[in-house]
Amino acid sequence: MKLSINWLKEYIDPKLSTEDLVERLTMAGLEVEAIEAGAKDTVLEIEITPNRPDCLNILGLAREVGAITGKPVKYPKIKKYKMDFRFRGNDKQGNIVTVENKNDCRRYIATLIRDVKIADAPAGMKQHLTSLGISAINNAVDITNFVLMEIGQPLHAFDYDKLAGGKIVVRRAKTGESIVTLDGIERKLDPSILVIADAEKPVAIAGIMGGKGTEITAATKNILLESAHFEMGLIRKACRSLGLRSDSSYRFERNVDFDGVLTGANRATELLLQLTVGRLDGRAELNFKAKTSSRKIKLNLTQVESVLGLKVTPTQVKAWLSRLGFKVVGKAKVLSIIAPHNRADVQQDVDVIEEIARMVGFDRLPFKMPVIKAVNINVNKRPREIKDKIRRVLTAGGIDEIITHSMIAAKALVKSNMTQLPVVKVFNPLSQDQELMRPSMVPSMLQVALTNINRGQKDLRLFEIGKRYFADSEKETLGILLSGRRSADWRIAKKETIEIFDLKGFMERIFKSIGINPVYTSNHWPVLDNDCAISFTLDEKYLGSLGKIDRKILNNWDIKNQDIYYAGLHLDEIYPLPIPVLKYQPISEFPAITRDVSVAVKKEIPYSKIEAICKQQGGDILKSVQFIEQYLGDKVQAGHKALVFSLQYQSNSRTLREDEISAVHEKIVQSLITDLSAVRR
Repeated sequence: MKLSINWLKEYIDPKLSTEDLVERLTMAGLEVEAIEAGAKDTVLEIEITPNRPDCLNILGLAREVGAITGKPVKYPKIKKYKMDFRFRGNDKQGNIVTVENKNDCRRYIATLIRDVKIADAPAGMKQHLTSLGISAINNAVDITNFVLMEIGQPLHAFDYDKLAGGKIVVRRAKTGESIVTLDGIERKLDPSILVIADAEKPVAIAGIMGGKGTEITAATKNILLESAHFEMGLIRKACRSLGLRSDSSYRFERNVDFDGVLTGANRATELLLQLTVGRLDGRAELNFKAKTSSRKIKLNLTQVESVLGLKVTPTQVKAWLSRLGFKVVGKAKVLSIIAPHNRADVQQDVDVIEEIARMVGFDRLPFKMPVIKAVNINVNKRPREIKDKIRRVLTAGGIDEIITHSMIAAKALVKSNMTQLPVVKVFNPLSQDQELMRPSMVPSMLQVALTNINRGQKDLRLFEIGKRYFADSEKETLGILLSGRRSADWRIAKKETIEIFDLKGFMERIFKSIGINPVYTSNHWPVLDNDCAISFTLDEKYLGSLGKIDRKILNNWDIKNQDIYYAGLHLDEIYPLPIPVLKYQPISEFPAITRDVSVAVKKEIPYSKIEAICKQQGGDILKSVQFIEQYLGDKVQAGHKALVFSLQYQSNSRTLREDEISAVHEKIVQSLITDLSAVRR
């Protein structure tokens, strides 16, 4: 909103310099964003928040300045015109104004002025308009713009003789209708747009812009003045649909004052009669105002003092609020407040307290540090600690963290073979790519992989800690995606590709860092290739899976000739686990002895079971179990695999004897034979 200092001074002289006025307005919640100093006038650019349409006019800002400074405001005396007569159209068939839907237009006042003389507006009026960036056109049009900026009520003047049938119909546009607006552009209309029509066609887009066919020209003899109250949501939608906005629509979108419709009509009528030397022929009004009672707000001054931190008296509060147009009743600590009709934003006592704060000045309110009482709040640090440890392990391994969108397209689940998962739909998605809350991290990460591969980046090492969404809960999950070469180092001649053991290695580092030791089992996840995937459980709880993404799914995503390995870990199952106690263990001064074991076991037996038996039977002297190799060939019984692993024995207090090492080693081998039907090789 632009404020002309010269125009403002016609209603109030604040006796302040421009800099002081800018400071006082800003500290009262009316932020001055720019100052344009010209040779004849100074104009302020003021940011008006959407809840304050009462300040989108010069008189509204004058009232604010008067309330801030305590100076009186000289409001223009507006003549009232009787509403007890109606004029008839050229066809003498009755009232010329029809509103088809009262919810679209709650009030419409049409004033007919005949025998006008169209000429230039007075120099003072033109100067005021041009200072605000509004072009001067002629006395009739300039008056509507003048009243718009002075009072805040949008108006429109029609050449009455160009209205077919001499009628005004407020209705929705019909399919296929169009109108050439005042800017000379033909605009297509649809039934979502409210128009002002005559007996045949639209002559204006309601609340936004008039039509070229009924504009005021030098030949105009009779003027129909429109002042109305249109439904703000309807105007907002029409502006977006047409890509068209105006000073009028800017105000209608923020809801103009219902009572201001009559005030604006009276002010413009008076000026038109004076400047066009016309005669008033009549006025028609349709008023569909719903019955409302005055909003009485109880204001406790003790609450005011508590919120603002300063002492106030009933006299001070009455003075401040009265200058803003509020009615204040009472003398004690509890006052009854009635907000003015143009302040729909004031609904409860906190809104009134804000008005008092504005009058005091936000910069003049006392301030102090808040009192924060120390309380014992139990904070579970475990989730954050676990996530931090995971991030350190993965970033140290050269894996980049990514953040993907939590909303995905339904087709992404189809491509990922996850249509069986329960989903949470978004009621108002911004696009088809954001119609579901993701139930899995896989579609999001595969989309990232596809984007990178299509751009030539095929060596991918990515992870994300994010959430999966269900109807009754959110689950935090770790996703890791690996693909491409294991290393891009130019010094390594053989460029090996990543395989499942690389991914398993990262997962084992994570498990070690957070102090858990899950059991590896057969794959439980249909997303992965069963021949190259495993799952992990702890105390029979499923924690996640890792492996190679099924080739059918990769084909669905159009990822060709490249394998992708993925691991998912359900972090919510890990957070409640007890925190492991770390104990310092000194490095042994005594020698370590290594013995190898070569056995054949059934293929379905996981290595983790072998490792668990070794540690169980090895006692305190078994320090590590190190896998060496796996052999699958003709020399191994069908359905079996040959494994070679190394056992290291050591004591922290003495040198181990050969016989005690042999006894423990043999005990381990016999347990493997007994428990797993292993065959010594």
